[in-house]
Amino acid sequence: MDMQYSQSLPPEVDDPEPPAAPEPPSAGRSLLGIPEGLSEEGQVAALYRWLHGAIGDDAALFLAVAVFEEDPEKVAATIGVSRAALRKRLQRIRHRLEDCLHRTSFKVAYSK
Repeated sequence: MDMQYSQSLPPEVDDPEPPAAPEPPSAGRSLLGIPEGLSEEGQVAALYRWLHGAIGDDAALFLAVAVFEEDPEKVAATIGVSRAALRKRLQRIRHRLEDCLHRTSFKVAYSK
């Protein structure tokens, strides 16, 4: 089943051109390589493009549930799957994202 979830995305991400792979951070960019100084919509669009490059068409679904905290039951109903099927799909998305980050040697530094 290959569905896209785009209910909450800004219009500028309707036809993304994802990068081949997530870019490493550089000066003037966040840890994910997102340029500083973007509007909120611009940040969401850049995050979507980064995620799409990393995990494909499931980026919108991941954003909806993990970032925008949309109700999983409503999301499941919208895409026509059970809550359990959505939970499993999100688990697979998370694993693909983790694999992508490990392949690119992406490291996150945490501070207190």
